[in-house]
Amino acid sequence: MVFGCRDAPMTAIEDGLRSASRAPVLAGDGFNACGTDGVAIGLTQAVIEYPVITAWPSALRLFAGARARSQAMTANPVREPLTDRRFDDELEPFENRSPQLITRAALLEFMRANRYVVESSVHAGGGPQSAVVGVAVSDDFEVVFDTMESSRKAQNLRLKPEIAIVFRGVLPDDERTVQFEGVADEPTGADRARLMDLYFGVFPDGRERQTWEGLIYVRAKPTWVRYSDYSHDPTEIVEFDQRLLRELK
Repeated sequence: MVFGCRDAPMTAIEDGLRSASRAPVLAGDGFNACGTDGVAIGLTQAVIEYPVITAWPSALRLFAGARARSQAMTANPVREPLTDRRFDDELEPFENRSPQLITRAALLEFMRANRYVVESSVHAGGGPQSAVVGVAVSDDFEVVFDTMESSRKAQNLRLKPEIAIVFRGVLPDDERTVQFEGVADEPTGADRARLMDLYFGVFPDGRERQTWEGLIYVRAKPTWVRYSDYSHDPTEIVEFDQRLLRELK
């Protein structure tokens, strides 16, 4: 349920987070939004549903940033460009975005540290299906994994090649993620040989699986990538389309 309340004090968010039996459902326009108790909490333009929040420190840090932005706007009505790009409505168009807060090498290093990721595809009925897969990542941000052609993911991707993958921090308290969207195919020829070598470099036991009947290799080529790092202030969130990924240094 989404409420339409507005303009309550920002301090309500801490009390709401600590006392709510379930997480707030928020809707907003500008810096006005509301929670399950009908109190406005001043988030940026967004419609968000949070699951039950168990990591209170991280949640409080998230909303503390919203408070700071709200106070800054109260003091200065002229809206400055946000460095903490938390919500889609706050993101500049790709063609207008030039700052590079993360390097190509650092982004690849983070993705490659995630040997196991969550992959999502869409089944014939239109619903999502997800699985944990072991992956390797190329210098061009291609993601490759093996699977059985009888698996749901293989059947889904042959029918509808759009794919989504989530990489997360592998260390305790690592609040970094990469959201990856792309198009999947089954590489052939030189591409297949190159990507198989890459995959075997991460999973040497993959060579033994080549004898399995029905084993295939799937490549996901990125169309959109978002890197998020909530572990410091200000939060770093950067999006890339295909062109920006190619140009990333």
